[in-house]
Amino acid sequence: MTDAPRFSPGDVVRLKSGGPPMTVESVVSG
Repeated sequence: MTDAPRFSPGDVVRLKSGGPPMTVESVVSG
């Protein structure tokens, strides 16, 4: 939940578009 406010809805999409799976997983997990 600590990473939730850190990443914005737009940032999440950007990571999903082309980013490390670890980052996306962290956002989804947290």
